[in-house]
Amino acid sequence: MNRLPVFVVLSLLAPGAAALAQPVPGNAPPHMTTQGAEYCAHLNGEVAQAQHDRVQAPGEALLLADEGARMCDRGHYRAGVARLRRALSIMRGGN
Repeated sequence: MNRLPVFVVLSLLAPGAAALAQPVPGNAPPHMTTQGAEYCAHLNGEVAQAQHDRVQAPGEALLLADEGARMCDRGHYRAGVARLRRALSIMRGGN
């Protein structure tokens, strides 16, 4: 069985890969999906804005937001993000 050298295969794939990496005009910018410190900070900003927009945020949402921020600060990003998202959902009128 003949095998092509790896560099030949990669050179054949490279032009297509570059085309896939290009942004598509007219589409919305990508959302952050990495559950890390940067995303926690982003969600904390969203929570702060939601609190500012509401006259009074529900107590459950405030508790979830505080707990989520603490968890993010301790490096428990996945759990922190989940709580921050839930708090945002409640503040924005979702259940």
